[in-house]
Amino acid sequence: MFLGEMAVWGFSKKCKPRGPVSQDEFGTGKIQSLNRYFHVDRAGWLALGMLALAGATFALYQQGPSAAGWLPACTFHKFTGLNCPGCGMTRAAYATLHGRIGEAFRMNPLGMILLPLACVGLGIELLGWMRGKPLPFRFKVGARGAWAIVWVVIGFWILRNIPMWPFLLLSPP
Repeated sequence: MFLGEMAVWGFSKKCKPRGPVSQDEFGTGKIQSLNRYFHVDRAGWLALGMLALAGATFALYQQGPSAAGWLPACTFHKFTGLNCPGCGMTRAAYATLHGRIGEAFRMNPLGMILLPLACVGLGIELLGWMRGKPLPFRFKVGARGAWAIVWVVIGFWILRNIPMWPFLLLSPP
């Protein structure tokens, strides 16, 4: 049995009642009404993930990127001295959490554009996954769009490592 297929509160993997269940174990009947809208077990995993993300965000907000020893350093930058496409994103997230959007764009301009779009797209997909069917609206990137994003990231990676004036603006300070 996979984690996403766990039986929760007397429901099978698709959260259908086992037999004529009209009330939950506390006698309120609320769990059965939740069954109509989404998979209860999936909602639990999503809530657990969101709680972990909120905790990490709070820790970053309080400590900052330099004091957060639990965050890994960029291995690519450590071994090569060059910036990867994600270099500066932790500092950009910290600046964004403190309302300094301009500074965040200075740390990683491409990441500040792609990360919010990716979060919205992931949120839409997770809600569809939790419901057991896709939402009526989605980001339809397609194969060509995905390849375009890959090539933009690779181009950004190359350009931010050119040691000349306009390209130095792409690398974090």
